[in-house]
Amino acid sequence: MSTLLTSPNLHTLSVYVNNKPGVLVRVAHVFARRGFNIESLVVSPSADGRFSRMTITADGDGETLEQIFKQVSKLVDVLHA
Repeated sequence: MSTLLTSPNLHTLSVYVNNKPGVLVRVAHVFARRGFNIESLVVSPSADGRFSRMTITADGDGETLEQIFKQVSKLVDVLHA
């Protein structure tokens, strides 16, 4: 069985962003700075092509992921996290 499916520290973040080049890199960089690996990442455009939805799954403690969530929320092209 996969570790991803059984981990008690698995968290999923949903992020609504502007659909612009470089946004995915900036969001992923927030995780990398904290030493977190993104386990799963899905990005798809919304009905309005100006925006995209990112669904990110990461394995880690809740406190650190809460800090990552706050930092992602502060990024310029992030509308809602």
